[in-house]
Amino acid sequence: MTRPMRTTLTIVVRLLVDTDDPHALRGMIRAVGRAEEHMFADGQTLLALLHQITGHVAEAGRPERHDDSGTASTTQTDGPPGQS
Repeated sequence: MTRPMRTTLTIVVRLLVDTDDPHALRGMIRAVGRAEEHMFADGQTLLALLHQITGHVAEAGRPERHDDSGTASTTQTDGPPGQS
């Protein structure tokens, strides 16, 4: 069985600092090579966007599955895409 090639994804995170609230986590996130930029206003939204963006990489390479804890993992298939 061959191992799948690893994918590297470069993500640009631009943080916006408000001098009145310097500890607030706000900004924009974008994957290099993609046009869409997503705004976030807190750490939970940033983390959700990171999962969303990196999930697209998993879908392009290997099928993604979720276990009961909600954690995403990838599986390797021996046949053509779409078959397990």
